[in-house]
Amino acid sequence: MTKTQLEYIIAVDNYRGFIKASNKLFITQPTLSMQIKKLENELGVLLFDRSKMPVITTDIGQKIIEQAKKAISESNRIYDIIKDESDKITGKFTPTPSNKYSHFLNDTWNAQFEANLDSSSNNRNNQQNDSYEDSYRYSWVHFCPLVVYNNFL
Repeated sequence: MTKTQLEYIIAVDNYRGFIKASNKLFITQPTLSMQIKKLENELGVLLFDRSKMPVITTDIGQKIIEQAKKAISESNRIYDIIKDESDKITGKFTPTPSNKYSHFLNDTWNAQFEANLDSSSNNRNNQQNDSYEDSYRYSWVHFCPLVVYNNFL
């Protein structure tokens, strides 16, 4: 039993005929009849009484069609879940300067970095070698507002 076969039996039930259902499904009537017959053979029951016009759904066929509608609805819910999750931005965040401002950023950042490094080098004897990291952190704060965010994975 396939989702397509379930969609076919729902269509035949809705349109009360194989020709009208096949037209709405954009398939040929023999293809529709063959797929429904294949499903009936698999299930071992008749879903439709074909001797009457319009086609009448059997009692067991009506129960199966109701269950098929629920199954189709739930299978479509899977796509909704995927869409909801794919709208979230996840992954590693990597800030990168844009090419447009990179020359400005390099000059500005280097000047700030060197100024901070010079001012903190006076305290080098009194502290561990954290002055380089402190200068980097201080300069990075001034660098951030001009960063273009990309590389969302």
